[in-house]
Amino acid sequence: MPGHLIRRMQQIAVSIWLDETGGDLRPVQYATLSAVRHIPGMDQLELARIIGIDRSNAQEVLARLEKRDFLERRADPRDRRRRRLFITAAGEAALDQVEPANIVAQSRILDGLDDTERELFLRLLSRLVLTNNHHSRAPAAVDGPRDD
Repeated sequence: MPGHLIRRMQQIAVSIWLDETGGDLRPVQYATLSAVRHIPGMDQLELARIIGIDRSNAQEVLARLEKRDFLERRADPRDRRRRRLFITAAGEAALDQVEPANIVAQSRILDGLDDTERELFLRLLSRLVLTNNHHSRAPAAVDGPRDD
């Protein structure tokens, strides 16, 4: 069944990613830092929309990254209730350190497929994600960064 295989592949992909990166960052933390690096000053709602997680999970991820001094939340000068997200120097360093391992992990995830099959698989998987995005409890923006 496709749902089972997709869930199983997600488990395998996370395991490979953690194996390659050493597990210092979780994949969702990597995606969060990458998004904030690409779009500094976004707020939590924009982040959740871009990477496709719900707001409560975003809050938890942000708190953990802020505790590690990988990002900071600053009050918006026009709306003091709104917090803007910015990556710190430590967050930049963490991303730079994990990036080579991320590249290896992405390749390992596709082991067993030749170059043509990888391209086809990624094209079809992207189509399925885009077509079914609206069914998610946390739909992702279709124009957000896709680093993980």
